[in-house]
Amino acid sequence: SFTDGVSAKSSNRGLTWTSNILYDSPLSDLASYEDSGNSIIYTVAPCSTGAIYISTDQGDTWNPSTDVISHNLFGVTIGSNGNAFAVGQLGNVYISSLSSGFLSWTSVTVTAVSPPQLNSVSSIDGSTVFTAGGLGKMYKSVDSGVTWTALSSGTSTNLYSISQSSNVYLM
Repeated sequence: SFTDGVSAKSSNRGLTWTSNILYDSPLSDLASYEDSGNSIIYTVAPCSTGAIYISTDQGDTWNPSTDVISHNLFGVTIGSNGNAFAVGQLGNVYISSLSSGFLSWTSVTVTAVSPPQLNSVSSIDGSTVFTAGGLGKMYKSVDSGVTWTALSSGTSTNLYSISQSSNVYLM
C-alpha cells in the first residue's frame, strides 16, 4: 500500500507488513522486474512530485532516479525485456531500461494528448505498450514507446487503469 510516500511489503503473503517511509509525497504505482542473471529484483515506484524511486533489495531501501521529472507521475510498468515506462500529468511517456538500472529516464511526447494526462501504462513484453488517460484517451506503441498511435476506447470518461494479458482491459 502506498500513501504519503510509504511503501509496505509482506514476505508472508500479506499476514504481516513492514512499512518504509520514502518521501513526504504520495507514491502512485509500483512495478517489479527480476533480473535473474544478477539475482536482483528491481522495484520502481513513481510519486506525485515526479521522482521515481528504485529498490534493488526487495524494498528495504529506495533511491531516487538520476532524472527528475517536474510533474506528477501516476503509472509505471516494466516489460519482460527490461524496458520500463512511466506516465503522468503532462501526457508524456518516460522510458528507462534495465541497462541503466532504471535510474535514467527519457521523455517521449505522445502526440495529440488533450487533456495532457496519462494515468496508467501497461506492457507485457516491453515492445508493445498501452497507455490510458483523461477523456477516454488511449494510445498504443509497438516500438518500445518511440512512436504512439491513438486508439478508440469507446468512452469519453477518464480512464484510470489499463492492464493486459491476451486482452487489454480499461477502467
